Amino acid sequence: MTFTKIDCTVKYRGRIVLTGRKCLKTGLWMVPVSDPTVPPSNNPTNQSYAVSNELESASMTQEMMANAYPTSSPTELAMYLHQVLCSPPKTTLLKAIRNNQLSSIPGLTYELIANHLPPSTATEKGHMIRTRQGLRSTRSNKQGILDARQIVDDMQPLQQSCTAIDNEMFCFAALADQNENTIYSDLCGRFPVRSFSGMNYIFVAYIYTINAIIIRPMKSRSDLCMVTT
Repeated sequence: MTFTKIDCTVKYRGRIVLTGRKCLKTGLWMVPVSDPTVPPSNNPTNQSYAVSNELESASMTQEMMANAYPTSSPTELAMYLHQVLCSPPKTTLLKAIRNNQLSSIPGLTYELIANHLPPSTATEKGHMIRTRQGLRSTRSNKQGILDARQIVDDMQPLQQSCTAIDNEMFCFAALADQNENTIYSDLCGRFPVRSFSGMNYIFVAYIYTINAIIIRPMKSRSDLCMVTT
């Protein structure tokens, strides 16, 4: 391999296999893949195309970003790809996958997001600030404003004549039902865990006369246990 200031030559067993030139912009050695032993075409169109293609490849800079992230489950892979895309809504991400807009991302499939992506807190927080509805309503509330102003202006209404006699009296009675000697009771269902004293139920009774609530624990709902309690 021989290098000069602007040229590069690669020889193998005394035969030139590669030749290249140094790009003055990037400082990289540009080596064409074509066989240097093949004579160039005499067509000026092909020569100009080859020169322009070489200059274009020398001036263009390819940018690439790669990342390696080990995952142990489809859920972790779905969460990672979702966070890489800035946590969009699940429906938006599925729509983009269906439209083949994310086909360049390896491993990102419709089934992966639909079946394995859990709810994201970042997505919910990113969509909490929304425009309040009814800010530019086309409905007119002019009549409501006029009615409200009329009510305010009528704080001192005019006196009206009344036919009631001065010595006329109106009487009414408020009656209440008395439930004397009445008890309301309820026996709750069995608890999932038995207490340390062996109780499984709670008996609740309300005595109307003395206005008291009585609660007693019970081991069973048998008649003997009910009478003993």
